[in-house]
Amino acid sequence: MSAQELEDYFATAKLPENPVKINGYATIEDSEVFVEAQLAIITREPVNFQKTSAYLRLMEFKQWLENQS
Repeated sequence: MSAQELEDYFATAKLPENPVKINGYATIEDSEVFVEAQLAIITREPVNFQKTSAYLRLMEFKQWLENQS
């Protein structure tokens, strides 16, 4: 998935208002801030963004959101 596709996805995704635990060790306190910060990181690393932990965290959060539907 490209960085633009992730930006488009999160631009329209319904983000949770409360803190969410997306796995056994990660809790997202503010979804909007989390998404903005992670997208900022991957857009600064255009060549190898898919190898960044920010990309992996966004993909994990995306999967979590999709599983909640």
